[in-house]
Amino acid sequence: MVSGKGPGANEADDLFSDQVINGFVGGMNHALEASGVDGRATIKVVRVLKLDSYAGKHYAVSGPGFSAVVRVLSKRVDDRRQLFMLFVMTRSGDGSLGNQFLNSFKFSGQ
Repeated sequence: MVSGKGPGANEADDLFSDQVINGFVGGMNHALEASGVDGRATIKVVRVLKLDSYAGKHYAVSGPGFSAVVRVLSKRVDDRRQLFMLFVMTRSGDGSLGNQFLNSFKFSGQ
């Protein structure tokens, strides 16, 4: 899990989530290329998320030898944006394990 607060309060929730995941996967692809690995990580939107006052998206990421489940949630706080990104990476073919793990979390509005 990664969390932080920063700029982005003027952006729509769905666009902000897409920018976060594109930056995350862009970093993965840079590392894959620098290591001489053939292939790139790709992103698929699974669904739109809404959790209390947080909005975001659930993504599936796949790449050479791995898959990942990523959830990006954020909300506006004054002129900033609070971000949470949860992700689980597994070997290719084990993607359901990542979903099971993330789905095991119970969230409350407290």
